[in-house]
Amino acid sequence: MNLLRSSGIIWRGEHLIVGELLDAQLPASDGVVSAGPATVIKSGPHRSVYRIVLPSGPVFLKHYKTSDWRARARNILGRNPAKREAAAAACLAAAGIETTEVAALGIVRSGLLERDSFLVAREVPDVRPLDEFVREQIAAAQCPADAPTEAPTGSRFRRNLACALGRLAGRLHRHRVTHGDFHPANVLARILPGGTDF
Repeated sequence: MNLLRSSGIIWRGEHLIVGELLDAQLPASDGVVSAGPATVIKSGPHRSVYRIVLPSGPVFLKHYKTSDWRARARNILGRNPAKREAAAAACLAAAGIETTEVAALGIVRSGLLERDSFLVAREVPDVRPLDEFVREQIAAAQCPADAPTEAPTGSRFRRNLACALGRLAGRLHRHRVTHGDFHPANVLARILPGGTDF
């Protein structure tokens, strides 16, 4: 059974993306999916995150679950988690900070109550979470001296990374943006062409 067809989700956003998602046959269970178009990135009682390869390109689908009375109360008192995350992405984009592009939002309603919510964001190309990015660069720096590598190494890499993170923090402060979950796994990084900056 397809999770996205079985839950009575009300979608708004890009019709192409929503149509492709409905055809993606995402399993209704939160079991690990590694074959086909979907891969489970994380799964828990409150949220599951999938990476789905659609014909128009890869997207991330976040399924925010209404698992207890606290989650239901938050949905009544404020916007559901998918709407909050979409609003935060819009604030970052307005500040000129590259972020995920939200393509669609979905809501499961029970009467007037908003229950589960879904956020679909396009995958940002050629980036890695900061913690994974740093591990990759350190591993590349430990290659034998005669091994060909284009990865920046040593103090230059650390200095450039510190400067890039400082610029990011400065822009967040200047635009009065507060990130509620600011940690290396939630910061995306890439080396710009030329290999001298981020």
